[in-house]
Amino acid sequence: AASLTGMLIVAQMSLRDQEPDDVAERSTEILAMLLRLLEGCAVLKQSEPAARSALHMAGSYLGMALERGVALSRKLLTLVIRFVLDNRTRVRSTASHVVGHCLDEYKTRGEAVASDCVATEVVRILRAAASPQAELQPVTHLLRFVHGHRQHFREEHQNAIFLSLAAVLRFAHPSQPAIFILNSLGEVGKSVKVPPKTLQQLFTALITIKPCEALPQYSSAAVAATGTIVAQMLLSEQATKELLSQVVLKVVEYLQCADLPLRVAGGNLCAASFAACSHSEVVARTILQGADKWAKMLLDFRLKSSYPNTLGAIGALLGHVDDLRTKQPLAKVEAWTEEVFQCAIPLLKEVLSIQEGVRIRDRASYAEKFGFCMGAAVRVFGPARVRSLAPLGLADFSLESLTYEQDARSWWVPILKQGVRRSSLTDFSGFILPLAGRLRAAQKKYSEGPKANLTVAKRYEAIVTQLWGLFPAYCMEPLDMEEALKADGGKLLSQLLAVLFKEPNLRVTVCTGLTFLCRSSPPEDELEEVSPLVAELAKKNRDSLRRLAAKVVPDLFTLSIKIGEVPQDEITSAIAASMQAVLATLKAFAPVCESKVLAGFFDTIVKRMLQSDQAGDLPTVISLSELASALLPFIGDDQLDL
Repeated sequence: AASLTGMLIVAQMSLRDQEPDDVAERSTEILAMLLRLLEGCAVLKQSEPAARSALHMAGSYLGMALERGVALSRKLLTLVIRFVLDNRTRVRSTASHVVGHCLDEYKTRGEAVASDCVATEVVRILRAAASPQAELQPVTHLLRFVHGHRQHFREEHQNAIFLSLAAVLRFAHPSQPAIFILNSLGEVGKSVKVPPKTLQQLFTALITIKPCEALPQYSSAAVAATGTIVAQMLLSEQATKELLSQVVLKVVEYLQCADLPLRVAGGNLCAASFAACSHSEVVARTILQGADKWAKMLLDFRLKSSYPNTLGAIGALLGHVDDLRTKQPLAKVEAWTEEVFQCAIPLLKEVLSIQEGVRIRDRASYAEKFGFCMGAAVRVFGPARVRSLAPLGLADFSLESLTYEQDARSWWVPILKQGVRRSSLTDFSGFILPLAGRLRAAQKKYSEGPKANLTVAKRYEAIVTQLWGLFPAYCMEPLDMEEALKADGGKLLSQLLAVLFKEPNLRVTVCTGLTFLCRSSPPEDELEEVSPLVAELAKKNRDSLRRLAAKVVPDLFTLSIKIGEVPQDEITSAIAASMQAVLATLKAFAPVCESKVLAGFFDTIVKRMLQSDQAGDLPTVISLSELASALLPFIGDDQLDL
């Protein structure tokens, strides 16, 4: 083999000075010898140096041979491709380099002869591997080469390769090479647009793969690839309802497994399939409309151990729906939300049923994911709609009851705190605050009189504090800020200001909510980075914030002065936290407050600082200086009278 290689090198060098006709004739002879050499190297596995020399020789010859159309040159290229499957790393690397260089060279010339030849041979090799006896390791070598050079293959080439892979998967058994094939299919499926018919064949091959407890990585790879293909099929709106039923059956098959990795794989398949919702409203509606069938299967009580995975996937689905909601115009968002909510009612009822029908001690295993799931539902549909399916009855039952948590559905409170975003502030003023008032009345009943029970009274007080803790969440980009503040003659704002002065334990909560209201209207230069809905809300709320600032800032200023007058030895951590919260709220309102008003406050602060300094009251001076520093950046130079 080494001698023959040397003879070929000498023969090729001698062609440089030959006439074109002689070159063509001699090239055919040299090519025939080179083919015999490569065939011999393919048989004699131990002759690695000879094989690499022959491959290098073939690489230098292929450019000239293909260009001149020598018939045997295609056969030479085909033979070189087979060395890409070689188990010898250096031989395989050399062959990949030779073929890649040939593809690059012909792509530069704008010719497809090399890519056509390579694609044809790749498909032939893959089809030959579609049998129970086929070895999959060479296929992994070939796929590495294909992925590294897929930019050379036209769409029809890639389609043919995908179809061949579908045939290979039908006969594949759990193994490391099979895992590599599935991972490759999943990665390529994300970046390559696959025709609908090919997607269907790939899905048919993937959906038949059974969960493998002996090799969980195989199942995980199969799930990832299936999820990628399903997402593409859903985006192409291809056989959506039938497709979903097959996917759900496969998910249930995984969720029924005893091994945790396989149940996790089932949840991942569910989540990956639902991911298409973020790109297509049609897909989202179709999935939600079919929830009355698939939700019952996924949330079957016998699959209780898989609830965390299932609920996580459903929460992700609702998160994708929320992404679609933020893209709606503000004028249409309520109608859109109501329409989609009607589609989602069967799904939400099934999710809530597992909370209603399970003992409290059995909820711990899925409590976090249940909160995530229902929090996503609250975020997209609003608290009032979701709460209507399982009413919150904190004031309808006595805290002395042993079943109070179950009867009153107190588990709603942390879910609302986690989920409320871009919602109705009117729901807080019209439902949460009256509910807190009823609970406070019950607290007083247990605090004094013949039925006094201090333990129950403290529990009522804790629930009232938790309800007020929802206020900051309702203030995050509310849809109806102006309407809520004007309702009942501005009753909500009056209640908020009263709480600031009369209930120190709620000051931080109220200040945080007011600060969030200010942040719901970012400056114009930041609106390009937010969703259309948030941008419209910011513009709508800007005038409302100015009017709100005119009413709130004077009271905040008075409150900050009042807190600052507390003697130093009486300041607790709660009082210090209140002062910092008030200052933060003043800073938040300062940009939308009139500069003249702030300048007046600033002058008052400076006068009080001078008086306190003369009186030797250092703590008050420090407190007032912090307040002055908070206002100073927002006052124009022409407004300062220093």
